[in-house]
Amino acid sequence: MIPNSDGAGIVDRVGDSVTRFHVGERVWLFNGQRNGRALGTAAEYISLAEPLVTPLPDDVSFAAGATLGIPCMTAWCCLFGDGPVAGKTVLVTGGAGAVGHYAVQLAKWGGARVIATVSSEAKAAQARIAAPIW
Repeated sequence: MIPNSDGAGIVDRVGDSVTRFHVGERVWLFNGQRNGRALGTAAEYISLAEPLVTPLPDDVSFAAGATLGIPCMTAWCCLFGDGPVAGKTVLVTGGAGAVGHYAVQLAKWGGARVIATVSSEAKAAQARIAAPIW
């Protein structure tokens, strides 16, 4: 078993029915190891269904792209699952972690006032990077 669910990279091949991607395109992907697949995104190559792959802009690093799956999508679903957050106060516990970092950033972009908990000054600095308007 080769682990990991999220990743980013360059398309090496596409199936006959694939219309959204071409060889050489930069992408990020998620759920690489879903449903018990043996090959996750730590493998050198992985084959996935087209809906699990998304174009990655040139100005976004592969490292950042690889965190857009579970961490970013979790934060987005938690924040906006019940509608907009504009004008609301949002508490993010663990504001320096992967999901928390995105939650802080997305909540600020969504117009919320953000309060984040962290366990150290170093982590507080990390959380502030996500929302430099503080």
